[in-house]
Order: sequence, then structure tokens, then C-alpha cells
Amino acid sequence: MLLASFADNPIVFILIILGFFGLIVVAVILVKKYVKPFQNTDEKKTDEEIAQEELNRVLVDFEEETKADAKAVEDGAPTEEEALDDTMARTLGEIDDPEAIKAMEEWAKAHPEESGEVEEDK
Repeated sequence: MLLASFADNPIVFILIILGFFGLIVVAVILVKKYVKPFQNTDEKKTDEEIAQEELNRVLVDFEEETKADAKAVEDGAPTEEEALDDTMARTLGEIDDPEAIKAMEEWAKAHPEESGEVEEDK
């Protein structure tokens, strides 16, 4: 009877679960420490090595970058300004495709609340 009331207590149940998982954690720690295949054999890198690797990853040689830009210009690739102007021209230009015009008109009929002019905040 005393054991039955002891097992029905929710606090005891929580402590049993915590103890079970605690034993699992201790077992994992011991296995990683003493079992050869699970031991960590990686060498620790110094702060200087880590910093140098990060710099090599982030920094780009200026001369290589300018050579790549010059080669792109020689190949006929547009400059950034030309590409921006072309994008804006396509965005703001008139549409010549009749199918696209028809699709836009159908969309405007289906969404009358969005087809009007944009109102400025007053």
C-alpha cells in the first residue's frame, strides 16, 4: 500500500524519468571518454589558424576581381548601370504581347481592389 501511493505521486514519477535520462547521459559521457572508436581525435586549431582561414574565405584579391570585371566588359557583358537600366526599361515599358495583355486584363477583372491607382498617404 505504501509502495502504491509512492508510485502514484507525480513528483516521484518525474524524478524517476530524470534519473533514467541522467543515467543515459552519464553512460554516453563514459563511452566517449573510454571507448576508442568514440574518442575525439581532432586537433584543436589555434585562434590564429581560425582567423587566417576566415580571412582567406572572406577576402578576395582586388586584382583578380578587377581582371574578372575587365574580362566581362571585353566579352560584351553589360555593366551594372546598363543592367539596371535594362531592368527598369523592362519593368516600366509597354507590353507588346497580346496574350500577356489579355492575362493582365483578366487578372484586373478578378482583383478590382488592386487594379486602381496607388493612393499616397496623407
